[in-house]
Amino acid sequence: TALFEIEFAVFPLPGPHCPATPNSTGDPALLTVRGAPSLSENDLTLFARFGRRDAASLLLMSAGQTALPIGDGTLCLASPFTRLGSVVQSTPQGTAFFPLDLASAPFAAVQPGDTLFFQWIFRDTTPAGLNFSNLVPVTLTP
Repeated sequence: TALFEIEFAVFPLPGPHCPATPNSTGDPALLTVRGAPSLSENDLTLFARFGRRDAASLLLMSAGQTALPIGDGTLCLASPFTRLGSVVQSTPQGTAFFPLDLASAPFAAVQPGDTLFFQWIFRDTTPAGLNFSNLVPVTLTP
């Protein structure tokens, strides 16, 4: 009989912060980053999926994070937070794209090394009528 002892370290894995709660689709909405967080490349898009189909939605941004239950989800952005762009209708598949122009307001004052937090809010058919995605931190590079 041989005995084995396995030792390992647990490291925090990159991934969603402030996870989302399930919405009317049965799944939690997921916000992810596409492109580079580089100020000079200016090629950053946030991609939202698993939201309600054909729903009005917004992308929100903050310099801090919190966890405040609102509607049928959790607002993970600390005050003050900024609404980015106008209302976006999610696709029939429940997705939305948010290309960011890091060279324009409200990004004019950000610097390499700053971390910004993003969250997707959308109308839902649940009792409270709205829900949120997970929180996504993005640390900007030169």
